[in-house]
Amino acid sequence: MILGEPGRTEFDLNFSFLGFEVRVHPGFFIISVLFGQSLVSGPEINTGVGVLMGVGIFFVSILVHELGHALAFRHFGWHSRIVLHWMGGLAIPERGFGRRQAKLNNYQAIGVSLAGPMAGLLLGGGLILVAQQVGNAVPKFYLFGIMPIFVYEQRTLLLAVLQGAIVINIILNILNLVPIFPLDGGQVSRNLFEIFDPWDGTRKSIILSMATAVLCGVLGYTNRDTFIAIFCFYMAYQNYQMLNPGGGRPWS
Repeated sequence: MILGEPGRTEFDLNFSFLGFEVRVHPGFFIISVLFGQSLVSGPEINTGVGVLMGVGIFFVSILVHELGHALAFRHFGWHSRIVLHWMGGLAIPERGFGRRQAKLNNYQAIGVSLAGPMAGLLLGGGLILVAQQVGNAVPKFYLFGIMPIFVYEQRTLLLAVLQGAIVINIILNILNLVPIFPLDGGQVSRNLFEIFDPWDGTRKSIILSMATAVLCGVLGYTNRDTFIAIFCFYMAYQNYQMLNPGGGRPWS
């Protein structure tokens, strides 16, 4: 997800991975605990251990997603750094690195946007194959009527971790492809509109993004998913501001 980079704090975790500078804002761990506390659970799984495993799943899953973006940037000659924060993560291209074009073209930008979700979905698919080898799985439900989400007859810590990681990587990366700006799907939509309509494509993509965000917010509200509803309505408001002539053109 690409929102805004949070300011640096003395509590940031900083390290390097595959040649990329990675900064983890403390807010990332707060949201990880909130969402990860029930991700790894079972009658024989210690609650504290389950929370730690849930935080670990979020950390690895979001990092892999952002690495997908960062590696795509590198492929097109751009250096980038990664920031994990309370709303997910960012792969931020650095200016003034080597000899490269001034900006990515629309096709390259689409490649960068898709690389993150594809990395996460590949990880999720790989974990499904691993889980099938260590546990007997039965479909629990089908995401969008197509993608099976599994439960396991044995609720060991390993299978609970695998199931949690599969759910996070499949669901979050598919949702991230919804055409809501600034999610990756919204970035792809924007670039496609600009390719086919250079004069008015950006405005049309923002209108589609705003309408989609409102629809998803209503669906979240009717399904009593408060976080999804608030997030989508907030995105709809942000897109409305982009269309507001008094607010300039922050998307360009």
